[in-house]
Amino acid sequence: MKRYGNFRFTRRMVVFVCLLVVSVSVLMNAHIVYAQSNTQNSVLSIKTDTSSSGFRDNTLILSHNHDSSAPVYSFILESTNSIFPNDKYSHQVYCGYVSKNDFTGCDIDSSNFFGVSGSSVSQSDGVYFYNYGLLTFQEGNKFSGSSSDIFMLYDSDYLDCFASIANYVLTGEKSDGMIIGGSGYRPNTQAYSEIGCLDNVQMETYVTNKKELIDADENADLSKINQDKVIVYSSSTTSGIDLSKGGYRVQLYGSYAWQDKKGNIKSEDKGHKTFIKDWDAQDNIKGLDRSKYRWIDWKSANYKVEADKTDKAHKPNVFEKMTTYANYQYEPIWYLRIVSQDNKYGAWVKLYNSTNKGKYRSESVDDDDNAVPDSGGGYKKPKDTSEITGTGDTPEDAKNNVPKAEEKQDNDDLNDSANGNNSTFDKLEQFTKGIGDVPKMIADIFSFLPSWCLEVVAIGFALLMILVVVKFIRG
Repeated sequence: MKRYGNFRFTRRMVVFVCLLVVSVSVLMNAHIVYAQSNTQNSVLSIKTDTSSSGFRDNTLILSHNHDSSAPVYSFILESTNSIFPNDKYSHQVYCGYVSKNDFTGCDIDSSNFFGVSGSSVSQSDGVYFYNYGLLTFQEGNKFSGSSSDIFMLYDSDYLDCFASIANYVLTGEKSDGMIIGGSGYRPNTQAYSEIGCLDNVQMETYVTNKKELIDADENADLSKINQDKVIVYSSSTTSGIDLSKGGYRVQLYGSYAWQDKKGNIKSEDKGHKTFIKDWDAQDNIKGLDRSKYRWIDWKSANYKVEADKTDKAHKPNVFEKMTTYANYQYEPIWYLRIVSQDNKYGAWVKLYNSTNKGKYRSESVDDDDNAVPDSGGGYKKPKDTSEITGTGDTPEDAKNNVPKAEEKQDNDDLNDSANGNNSTFDKLEQFTKGIGDVPKMIADIFSFLPSWCLEVVAIGFALLMILVVVKFIRG
């Protein structure tokens, strides 16, 4: 026995005390680690397209200790109307979090997000809102997508959405127009026959530089043309769903591809699709309400697809563009599908340039690019529709200058497609036009040659045709 101060302890007692201290310290540390492991992160993100640095994902992270009895939901609310009259990209977005419990002790990480002033916590309709703030986007910094637990659109005041959000948190009931999983979510249940696909899909194009449009026929890279497009379609899907009643969204993807000017696909990044944008399906119903059309910056979309291509994609080199690819142009193959609030999706519509007359062809395909028949929610056969093009000094001018005659022609195209109009005279007309395209095809093939060489080739072709005719007459 030894003396420690005024107390006597055996060696066994000293060892026991030491072990006790060590055990308590270990248990305390384990408890601390366990408490830290209960910390959870709720994340929302907004994808922007900036003129200086391209596409960027901006994330906001809320750290909290809420358990499953009071989960935290992130929300993003987007305005449907532009706030600046001459900038169609000028939208406001309100974002934050909501829960049954308050947000005491929660930490927010906005280091990779947009800074705002005046974030606050409020209580409304029996739940707590962590109000991060209102963000404004415009042409130099475009809002191009988002990911959150709850997504809604609002017309005039984002506060109008709070009651619906609170009701969802308390009861699990979704209101009309509420998207669970954010505006860029990925549905997981295939429902081709139930949902069908978009019908009578059509492009409307607005170009503010008319010279670029004229030069487009000789340009092998359509992605360099500044243009805005909107994809419109019928109000009913191929399975009969009325999209005008809401509750569905349309997702747009692109696949890197090169095709000839007749629409034949030369090469495609098969099996890889790049997400571009999504929107409420009722917004782009043809002729329903043009003010709600969801625009696509086509140049940015082309750039995004090219930047995201895989190693399997073939990009022609300079020599190939002068030879085997001389008559080909770059434009992605576009894929669209309808998605529902309960994570179901319909068949894909594969959309691409089909002829040199400015038509787009739409086909119904499955996830593996196989045709989906009309009995399975797809098309009986591919459909061609004319592209409606307008030009002007501003996008609004271009939109208003879409010729009525072209719209009428487009309706005729839809009727012809529906009625299967393919008479002998139609075939004869197509054959005649095809002969007229031969000289242009030769010029396209040998476009890498100087202009004087092209003239020699053209003269030689003309002489050859004369000799053939003379030979035929003389027998």
